[in-house]
Amino acid sequence: MNLQTLATAADVAVGTALKDYSLIAGSTEPCEVARLVAHMPAILATQWSPFVASGSMTVSAVFCHNIPRVSWKSLLHSATKPCKPELADLLLILQRGSGVSRVSRSLLVQAKRAEGNDVCKLTQESELIQRYMYANWPSFEVLNPPANAPKIPTPFVVWQPTYYRSKQAKYAVVRPKGTCNEGWRLESAVAALPVSPSASAFTVPDGVSVGESDSLGLGLAKLYQGTEGRQCDLGDDWSQLTNYLVWFASDRMSQGLPLSHVAGGKVVAGASPPQIAAATSYMAQHAPFLKYTGNHHLLPGMDDWVHLDRVRDGFISWPLTPLERFIQEPVQGFGVIRIVIDDDLRIDDVEARRPSSTPL
Repeated sequence: MNLQTLATAADVAVGTALKDYSLIAGSTEPCEVARLVAHMPAILATQWSPFVASGSMTVSAVFCHNIPRVSWKSLLHSATKPCKPELADLLLILQRGSGVSRVSRSLLVQAKRAEGNDVCKLTQESELIQRYMYANWPSFEVLNPPANAPKIPTPFVVWQPTYYRSKQAKYAVVRPKGTCNEGWRLESAVAALPVSPSASAFTVPDGVSVGESDSLGLGLAKLYQGTEGRQCDLGDDWSQLTNYLVWFASDRMSQGLPLSHVAGGKVVAGASPPQIAAATSYMAQHAPFLKYTGNHHLLPGMDDWVHLDRVRDGFISWPLTPLERFIQEPVQGFGVIRIVIDDDLRIDDVEARRPSSTPL
């Protein structure tokens, strides 16, 4: 398949979401993640719908206040205290196929903001610790999982096979609206970052640069192709980590609460945590109903949203009422974007299947 065609369409969705300040103001890293979550479902569903020759495609997303953190035994400071870095800003999941043939892949993304052509550098110790984690993946535990959380490994071991170390998590450089080369770009692979066990502090001369290679749209196309991310439906530690993060983001979003398992997760006085939930489905055939395929098209908490009488030109969106603009910008946040596709996408005769209107 023509991977670049799919990537170009996805990049249109990413770029459109990046420039839409109608719901979330500001251009901090949490704002950029929240903006993708709020706008990508409808826009990506529109951009990829011409490739859906049969079956259905759904893009669903949630954003909850604060960021999950993990803990692992440190090689720093003579191992007297553990490292407790942020795990990620964004989780991307793509499931394709139906019935027993469906396959899910996921990719963790850590967003870093940069201006124009400036090189994005990591200089703070907390940033370098996280960079080390992404390069080496020591065994880690989630900080303070709630009592009602699904059972999870203690610790998580996600570095095996070693091939996935450079595939399962990436940094993304975000250049906000109005800057030179605005957009989201993923690094091709996380470079090695060795640390001496005798180091008393984590210091790297002039910091560590975050390399940029693929656009986020190309990353999504590669996730569909199966050459990016890691399969997350095998029951292994990576699969359980993916399920855990989906559960937390969806559970806290549906309750209107900040994540309870993070360090320092305080809400600004007088402000409501900016939980966001959105989803859009495109159905190439109005029958059979979405769930007939056996796929779970929506993230948890969205199972009762479908009203078939609202389907117009194959599209239906959730929520059914517009989101209100957030006055308080998110200080921290974690987002999940999940794409579910019943049948293989086709690109050869795109124009013949281009929809006549945008989703509701």
